[in-house]
Amino acid sequence: MRANGSRSTRPVRRGKKAWHVLTLSSQLYPTKEGPRYLRGHGVTLALVTWTVLTFASMSWYLDRQNRQRQAGHENDAIAGLSDDEIDEMGDRSPRFMYLI
Repeated sequence: MRANGSRSTRPVRRGKKAWHVLTLSSQLYPTKEGPRYLRGHGVTLALVTWTVLTFASMSWYLDRQNRQRQAGHENDAIAGLSDDEIDEMGDRSPRFMYLI
């Protein structure tokens, strides 16, 4: 069983996530730190920055993979395979292109 409660019913998962958000927000934005909330804003800014950097690096990486596949650098992986075998390779197939 996964730790995030993926086997739970949908409303239960939403409730768990809402509980996590409320618990986390009460720790990051305590009333005594208002109205500036430096710790809460700092953590939020760090998470947003991490998300942007992750998105940018993944976009660059997947675009690079697509260009390499279009140039035929990975065609030796499918040499001698039938179309059905190539289809079974899924995203490891040189014919697979990532959507960005």
